[in-house]
Amino acid sequence: MNYTEIHRKAVEWMIDRGWRETYGKKGAFTQSLLQHTDVELNVLLELLPILARPEHFGLSKLEQQALIIGQVVHDVGKETEKWQQYVKAPREQQRGNYVPHVIRPLTDEAVVDLVNFLGFSHSVIPDATKFVNLHMAATRNITNVLAATLLHKGNSIRWNSLARIIDEIDNICSIPALLPTLQAIENNQQNGGAVGPHLKLAYHLVSIRGVSTVLLHKAAEKAYRAEGWLPLLYFSEGTIYAADSLLNVNEPNVSAIMACMAEEIQDATPSTGYAKMVVGNPLETFLPKPDFFDYREIRDYLKQATQRISRGSFRKKPVTARRKVIENYYQKLGHSSPISDQQIDVESDYIDTAQPEMLAFKFFKVALDPEMAGKKQGFAIPEQAKELEAAQADSTLPEKERKRITKALKTIHREAEVEWVSEVATKYEAYFGEGSFARLQSTSTIQPAHEMATVIEPFWQLPGKNFGLDDKQIGLERDDVRMNVLIETLTDIANYAYALLPEDARPIRATPTEVATTFVDDLIHPHTVDIKLLAGQQLDAYKISKPKTFKPGNASRICPICNKYFSQGTTATADFLDKPESHTNRAVAHGATGKVTICNACKYERFLQQLLLGEKVARVLVITPRNHIGRTTGAGLLQQMESFRENASIMMSNDTANPNRQVTLALTGVIAGNLFATVGGNESVTKLSKAGFDGGELSSILSYTLGAEKQKEYRKTLRKAILEEYELDNDANITEMNEIWESSYTDWEAALEDIINGHLSNETLDEIRVQTYRLRPQLKVICQTPNLILVPLRYDFAVGEESDTNAALREMFALLLIGLALDCSIAAIDSGEAITFVGGEGVARVPAVPAIRDLIGSDWVSLEHAKVWLEKIGAASLLASATAYPERSNLYEILRAMTPGHILRRIEMKSKSGQASSQDYQWIRIATQAIQQR
Repeated sequence: MNYTEIHRKAVEWMIDRGWRETYGKKGAFTQSLLQHTDVELNVLLELLPILARPEHFGLSKLEQQALIIGQVVHDVGKETEKWQQYVKAPREQQRGNYVPHVIRPLTDEAVVDLVNFLGFSHSVIPDATKFVNLHMAATRNITNVLAATLLHKGNSIRWNSLARIIDEIDNICSIPALLPTLQAIENNQQNGGAVGPHLKLAYHLVSIRGVSTVLLHKAAEKAYRAEGWLPLLYFSEGTIYAADSLLNVNEPNVSAIMACMAEEIQDATPSTGYAKMVVGNPLETFLPKPDFFDYREIRDYLKQATQRISRGSFRKKPVTARRKVIENYYQKLGHSSPISDQQIDVESDYIDTAQPEMLAFKFFKVALDPEMAGKKQGFAIPEQAKELEAAQADSTLPEKERKRITKALKTIHREAEVEWVSEVATKYEAYFGEGSFARLQSTSTIQPAHEMATVIEPFWQLPGKNFGLDDKQIGLERDDVRMNVLIETLTDIANYAYALLPEDARPIRATPTEVATTFVDDLIHPHTVDIKLLAGQQLDAYKISKPKTFKPGNASRICPICNKYFSQGTTATADFLDKPESHTNRAVAHGATGKVTICNACKYERFLQQLLLGEKVARVLVITPRNHIGRTTGAGLLQQMESFRENASIMMSNDTANPNRQVTLALTGVIAGNLFATVGGNESVTKLSKAGFDGGELSSILSYTLGAEKQKEYRKTLRKAILEEYELDNDANITEMNEIWESSYTDWEAALEDIINGHLSNETLDEIRVQTYRLRPQLKVICQTPNLILVPLRYDFAVGEESDTNAALREMFALLLIGLALDCSIAAIDSGEAITFVGGEGVARVPAVPAIRDLIGSDWVSLEHAKVWLEKIGAASLLASATAYPERSNLYEILRAMTPGHILRRIEMKSKSGQASSQDYQWIRIATQAIQQR
């Protein structure tokens, strides 16, 4: 049998019956009837190949089909309105008013209908009907058994055992957490159940962190599959695996999982493009990620450094600020005469031209800093040092002698460092002149006056022949020629300096294995941990970590981000942690200031986020299963996310045929316009069908087309950028462009149209098109498993200068739409924020804005209320223009209105006609619909 096709059709059948919006479980956790039954069907289809083996049940094809029908239909009675009212009622009303969900006439109808829909043999109907009617232990009394066996004579004489399979899978899938589910299956094994004794079980469990968690999930599954295990149930924090009880399979060890994780990191991270990450902000930390520095890429880093500031930026500063810098510059050169306004303009252009070169020198200095260059193993070590190191390794060495050797080694290392610096200085001065290396070392933060006087001016005065050029002075060369010469010269010096180091001591990028190892403690199982030792480390570190929060260096402490013990960490910078000086409140108690020191796992977590997205992220969407999910459905969720990514990426990249159509998560009114159908009566107004949206439809709903005026504006900007790039006047004739493009356009409009829609394309035009229309991905789906999907966002949900409350409502709307469309739990977290939820809390997490949480009444929007809130916020966004509330808080003002009449009166006051439109009446009704809290 084709289990995948059976699953697809069975889900289609369930959706057609409305199970997507019908409760299957409600209480300690909530599931729709579709989710609950789908998880059970996933588990059954995964186990059937095992149970069907002759060594176990030896299930025939008809018995397997009967089990599939029985598993899907066994809860069909829950679709009735009577049972739905019962399950939605408060607990006190449920007591004594139990409503059964095994309803024989409904069972008979549903079994026949599903058998026909799946194309199964009608001979399975009697057995399937018995499985449904007798799957619950409470229904297996003598009367029901006799009635079922006499009225429904089937093919299988094992109806009791097979009915128990359905019941036990139902029970297993009715538990929302990994460890209790595992315990339930193990109890089933020990008590001689129908399912458990035929299986071997294993699991992996992790501490959720972020991007690294997804890679750890993937690595663990890969390692378990390699040992012969198959994933049975996915949870956000781990996976339960199953194997035939007769097979000789073992759980992978930690080393195997870490090796797989190193492979996942290798596959997930790009092989090139590290320069943007390695080169930081010259005004803060120019080399913020030394772990990713690789001496073999020094040329790329220098080029990237020169792009960290553009020519023209200094010229844009106020005259008073420029005058102050230039006066300081003249003073350093020994000029004492007054400076005229004309000189200010000339020197401003002079400094403007030099700024990229300043940064090349600045990054070279940072990259050749002895602490950076020798960070791996130090500098070249004489043979005598090797002898001392060997002696130091002797465990029988007296302590006094050990201290003497340690002191001697420090002296040798220090002398080796001094010798290395001296050789680098000699090489540098061979190009830039005597004393130039000392002048370079005198610079620290970017100070244009000092840089010009001590580094740039002496460089520009050097003979061009020193660098293989014809001009008498290097400063007379064209800017691009001089820049290339400088980069190549600095690269040559750097390569010489690194060659002086032992090959295995040269600074290279942290390997995937090194990165993976930092996350080993996030693997809770399988992992052998000495609990007493760990508890002792945590306690000792806690005692001393608060005063050391802001102190650099290695020491036992608690990470201020993940609260885990560590001894080797990194001082956080703004490059990868927002506000590192105020990330913790411990400074208040201890009077310390500075940047926090965080564990290497938290550091690499942020590095991976930036590396995979390409820059710092504003927010991260976290998508998890609601409680748990089966293998086939988990694979389907990943396919939907991939479809969404592909469609959205095309619209957000130069591949788009229509750059005027873009993707948004923040323009709530536009999204609502795409989402809402024509309103009439009291029915639901969204286009959210019984089946939800697939990934392609979701990307379409989250898209918009620029208005006519905006399109004209972009068209003008595009033409202007083209003329500037090709150094042509504004009135340039299209004929000039035809010669360049080898085209035959008769006017500019036709050419622009082809550039816009991508028909006219070359490297230059493509880059101009990208810059004009800002064709950069606003979001990415960078890491995904059925356990956890992360979608980093470049921008927040706020529009303009609106309030936090309004932005939170926009966030809620986008989260609810995605959560309902893809049947998942979703939250938006800040970069660096810990993930503290597991997925069963609801459809979407309410942003941590007190006014919004008070408005919604909880931290999560439940399945029961999700669609209502989606409609309410969407309707409010469509009323925003008519109500004319301040843009800072218009959505919030509408949703907190005391009555529909207040909104209506506001619209009437702001309308030119003094009346509201018929459409406004409908939006008012939806925006003010009541939410029944239970």
